[in-house]
Amino acid sequence: MSRILPPTDEEIREDILEILKDRFREREITPTYRIFAITPDVLAKFLPLRDEIMQDGAINMGIKEMLAVKVSLLNQCNPCSIGHIRRLKKIYGDEMVEEVAKFSVESDEGETKLGDKEQAALIFAEEAVLNRGRVREETFSRLMAYFSPKAVVEIIEVICLYMFLNTFNTLLDL
Repeated sequence: MSRILPPTDEEIREDILEILKDRFREREITPTYRIFAITPDVLAKFLPLRDEIMQDGAINMGIKEMLAVKVSLLNQCNPCSIGHIRRLKKIYGDEMVEEVAKFSVESDEGETKLGDKEQAALIFAEEAVLNRGRVREETFSRLMAYFSPKAVVEIIEVICLYMFLNTFNTLLDL
């Protein structure tokens, strides 16, 4: 049970409710975004930032979804894990979700179907999550071997975005 009761449609500012209904279309508006709507001006600014971070850029949406899944699983954030597992399945199918979920720093690289780039990104994300944003120089160098500086910044943005959302959900017991 959430520590703060998610507001009803009637309690959400009208312009924000329309944005959320458009965003979720046929699906139920999640408790996370309902609670976020308690601060409507922040939510109105956050959503475009979130959307921009998760768009194709120097890295594609598929890798971004892998990162969102990995970070959310490591942080045990069920609301984010569920949503991003669903998106990752649409992009790559069930097998890739299993690969991302089981892959870790301790994995034997020969035991995964993930490519070298994806492995480098997921190892970087895992170290960042487990060490509060700190990664070994070796891990950073490995990431830079596969990605441009712009792509590395995008990877960091995705990790930070989901650290924020995972923490938001955890603090609210969602």
